Amino acid sequence: MRRNTLWGALVGAGLVGGALWYWRRKRRISSWTLDNTLDDVVQAHAEYLRRTHHAYHQKFATLLMADREAAFGEAVVYSLLKTYFRARPEPADVPGKGGADFICHKGSAEEFVVEVTSLKPEAVAAQSNIPSAIENGGSAFKMTTGQLFSTVRGKADQLSGYPGARILAITSTHQASSFLLGTTGAEFLLTSEPMIRFPATGSGGPVTVTTNLKRSVFFGPGPSGNQIVARRQSVSAVLLIALDDLRSSVLGLLHPEPARKLNVEHFRDVPFLRLAEWPIVDGRIRTEWVISSPESKSFPHAPAIR
Repeated sequence: MRRNTLWGALVGAGLVGGALWYWRRKRRISSWTLDNTLDDVVQAHAEYLRRTHHAYHQKFATLLMADREAAFGEAVVYSLLKTYFRARPEPADVPGKGGADFICHKGSAEEFVVEVTSLKPEAVAAQSNIPSAIENGGSAFKMTTGQLFSTVRGKADQLSGYPGARILAITSTHQASSFLLGTTGAEFLLTSEPMIRFPATGSGGPVTVTTNLKRSVFFGPGPSGNQIVARRQSVSAVLLIALDDLRSSVLGLLHPEPARKLNVEHFRDVPFLRLAEWPIVDGRIRTEWVISSPESKSFPHAPAIR
């Protein structure tokens, strides 16, 4: 599997560094700035809700008191949707009833929903063995594929039934989130963590890269075991968002056969990982990164995984 580490870092890093949106009455447009902290974004979001969606304001105030990480995630994702992607988001998680966090509108008719979930730094630290706060020295670590997989699996039912595309945004403020939710984290989540298969001694066969698809978020072995089938089709795409006061990053994964397809052109400059070929034939899995327009901008195919 090709890592695309350099390109992913260049393209996926830093769409917003604490993006603060506000309404310019004279120009009647939304604007955004970079010189704001995550706390600034939270305060701006709370003020917006207080002025325009009073019932949601109380819900957000309660969330801020109970789970600050979740409040960070909700506020930043809303700011991105409104200011950078111009998606015209509106709160959709009806107090007392539930649902996705935001419903977004592009053009005259097309709409999609976004559900936001946040990974607590302490939970990420426990999964990765990377401390949630900066410490001197270093030690062995591991990717958080299982944690991400469980998060998507747990939200799949909540996103079913909407008429448009359904997006799950996963955020984290953990100090290593830009890596754990970066290109490697995305690739492992799409295909499950790769394994190296060595040939039998003396056979002369090649060393190959393989995967058991155990934590592949969008597909897995079918009932017969000879076919790879789609899973969790209620999730059109996953956004992985590393939050930081200075420079937050966004990248995504596309479902190869979702119930509702997402138009990635709505998310300019965001790298999306997808399968280069679907259905998967002969167990050969090829992935590629695409940006904005899958037809015009894509990275070369990654080497096949079996």
